[in-house]
Amino acid sequence: MTMPPPGSITMNDNQPSPMGIRPDKLEDYRLLLDRQERILCDLDGCLIQDGKAIDGAAALVDRYRQKFRILSNNSTDTPQTLARKLDGYGIEIDPVQIILAGSAAVDLLAKDYPGARILLLASPAIEDYAKKQGLRPIAPADADELPDLVLICRDTAFSYESVQTVIELVSRGIPYYAANPDLTHPGRDGLPVIETGLILQMVQMATALKPKAVIGKPEPDLFLAALENVAPANAVMIGDNLRTDMEGATRLRMPNIRVSPNLTVGCLL
Repeated sequence: MTMPPPGSITMNDNQPSPMGIRPDKLEDYRLLLDRQERILCDLDGCLIQDGKAIDGAAALVDRYRQKFRILSNNSTDTPQTLARKLDGYGIEIDPVQIILAGSAAVDLLAKDYPGARILLLASPAIEDYAKKQGLRPIAPADADELPDLVLICRDTAFSYESVQTVIELVSRGIPYYAANPDLTHPGRDGLPVIETGLILQMVQMATALKPKAVIGKPEPDLFLAALENVAPANAVMIGDNLRTDMEGATRLRMPNIRVSPNLTVGCLL
């Protein structure tokens, strides 16, 4: 059995966390949420799943609206496109309250490499966002002229040829970055959906070269962007992934609550 990182609070029907928290202690979670200055919450498996809101998600956002932030390794959407999607699911939230790995990666590269020619494995939304940030994205099929950088995001249209192109470019010494180390996220009936981390692993294994940086949880930068000026000890992370949500929060000594399919965010109300 995989145990939660020390300091996490796990809502699980069968096993308590190392701290001994059980479902009959749900009032402790509610008091924690009321007390903390900032609430960070993962997206897939916490607020939405299978293209719809999880029970209680909209009410949780409404209750804690002012201090609520979505913190996700999503590398498909921008905050604006995600806010529109969530509105369709009945979850109303301002794009400024959404912090995503994909758009954060683009922001980083636009700052460090202004105007760079960048090969993107990414969605149309991320490609458009990169253009608005002053980068010059190209598709793998247009990589005859070497790009300055490679950025791997979640690209549902990726192909053998596109991954092969990335592998060849990285092998030639082109620096590469990745947004989101997650291998999967929960989809229909809780079944795994391919994520950016799987593509990243293919590139790493084929080239034996690590990316210059991986933007996303559990690394601290995304957490710190969501915290703004709030100290980690005065925040709480709600998540479902031990490797990203709980691990990242624990590194910062931030209280965290791990939800599960049996005990969802609706139990926190």
